[in-house]
Amino acid sequence: MKKYLNPWGLMILIGRPDDDGNPHCMSGLQISPKDMAKLGQLYIQKGNWNGKQLIKADWFDETGIPNQLNPECGLLWWIEYDHVKAIIDDRQIDTLRKAGFDEAILKKIKAIKGTYTAAEYFSTFNTKIINTTPDFATKYVPLLLSKRIQVSRKEYGNRLGYSTRGFLGNYMVVYPGKNLVVVRMIGWESFVKGEGKQDGTGVNNFDNFLSLTRSLIK
Repeated sequence: MKKYLNPWGLMILIGRPDDDGNPHCMSGLQISPKDMAKLGQLYIQKGNWNGKQLIKADWFDETGIPNQLNPECGLLWWIEYDHVKAIIDDRQIDTLRKAGFDEAILKKIKAIKGTYTAAEYFSTFNTKIINTTPDFATKYVPLLLSKRIQVSRKEYGNRLGYSTRGFLGNYMVVYPGKNLVVVRMIGWESFVKGEGKQDGTGVNNFDNFLSLTRSLIK
């Protein structure tokens, strides 16, 4: 494990180096909530800290560009909208049929037709489709990727901010328009109390964190 003292005064402990000894900044980050919030503020200020430009400002603009395949993803950041609707209707089922989905899986998808919030869709899709279709990842995901589509059609509201979503339910959310950074950290003890399991699966006991942060800016 190595210690790094950054120009903006953060002490960060980074473990899990790669084969060349470089720190994995995409995972294994050990940092205090206060210092994590400083990283969020650095994002809001587009890389400027105490009048010094530490990171090029245009890099932050690039991170917020929605991905064509999944507009909820930017460059290593999730994009937060005021609402996301997941829609499965006849039009979407016809799109899946043309992509190569067979009638067996289409029958299951037809059974969950409707308009959902992101949370409702995630729960329904996992329960009704993923859990009942063992070969979904190997048989159908390649079709979705090749056609650059998803099972549901998404409609997005106004863009509010950006977030990082870490293991067990660790979050950092930034709302540039409100100059607001919200950090949530969780350890194993709290995770297990929330019905989480030792392998990292299960409920993180605060799964509505993102919706709660949005309520702060309304």
